[in-house]
Amino acid sequence: MTIKGKARRFLAAALALVMILLLSGCFDRRELDTIAIVVGVGLDKGREEGNVRVTLQIANIGSSEQSDPQTASNEASSFVNVTEEGPAVNYAVRNMQSKVSRLIYLAHNKVIVIGEEMAKTGINNALDFFVRASEARLTVNLLVAEGKAGEILSTSAYLEQLPGTEIQELIRDQEITSTAPIITELDFVTTMIEKSVEAFAPLIKIVEENGEKHLKISGTAVFKDSKMVGKFDEYETQGMLHVQDRFQRGVLFVRIQDTPATIEILDAKTQLRPEVFTDGTVMMHMKLNVTAGLGDQGEGVNLFTPENMEMVKNAVSDAIKDQIARAIEKAKEYDADIFGFGKKLSRYYPEQWKEMAEQWDNLFRSVQYDVEVNVVTKLSGRTTTYIKPQ
Repeated sequence: MTIKGKARRFLAAALALVMILLLSGCFDRRELDTIAIVVGVGLDKGREEGNVRVTLQIANIGSSEQSDPQTASNEASSFVNVTEEGPAVNYAVRNMQSKVSRLIYLAHNKVIVIGEEMAKTGINNALDFFVRASEARLTVNLLVAEGKAGEILSTSAYLEQLPGTEIQELIRDQEITSTAPIITELDFVTTMIEKSVEAFAPLIKIVEENGEKHLKISGTAVFKDSKMVGKFDEYETQGMLHVQDRFQRGVLFVRIQDTPATIEILDAKTQLRPEVFTDGTVMMHMKLNVTAGLGDQGEGVNLFTPENMEMVKNAVSDAIKDQIARAIEKAKEYDADIFGFGKKLSRYYPEQWKEMAEQWDNLFRSVQYDVEVNVVTKLSGRTTTYIKPQ
């Protein structure tokens, strides 16, 4: 072998050795037993004026490794909540470190829950920390508590070991119920800083059944200029989601010829087109294409006949129109364009929008709208007749 060949082989071996050494580990790794993994964050108004009360839910790794939720002797042992108050979130979290023996780690946080009292005073300052913190993810779910956020994070979960995880799963279930919006921190902050649309978030509360308390996500918190100004119930929330083209699946309860029935909304798509008339009147044209199925029915006429299915379609159309009307009229009361009407106008009528933008609050109250709902029925279930003894 020539000298050049030996040199090439030596150089290749040296490079391979260097690469192996570089790939053998992570220089900035953190061992599991040195970090306090945060799975939930609660933000409440502090006892002192101007303060924020921060609650961090930290997973008890040792406890969670012992068993599943069915055999765990104490659900509370799977997590610990640490609370600190201060003039700012960052200040409170840093002071909290003196109570926690491990380094607080936010990268695995699942939810941010904001107390109702704090939401009404404005939350832009509180969220500033989570937008800036390099470890904090912007994809965490954001919710508003009907009550205090700290109490929400202290409520034992039904099936999960950690309330933070339970809340995340409850949010995911909204894909099939559509009774609350699914909002991430990024969604909320992006919407909040836009001039042509107002922010909103799902509501979470504690409900008691058979002496036991558990969590329920239902309804919408409506914001204006970073402050919570009102609420939508489940019915109004579904109307809001239809207008926003965010409705996925859900159910409607209707009566047709005195026959009670549950209608499954299997799919819904909304087209929203604005129109500005010469006199300055703003009209929003909404066209919905809905796929629905009969979930169940009570005693009465058999709804699954060609004639009666037409009545089912009409009932679904009327119910959705009513949901949309109630949502829009209530939003007008709050002066909060959570539907993005202004955003649509800025795209379709950019020149007119420049004149409307500064007075959109007043113009929004006078927005007119029409709704067209096209319903397609789909067979769902194993029977097309009502179960009735002969």
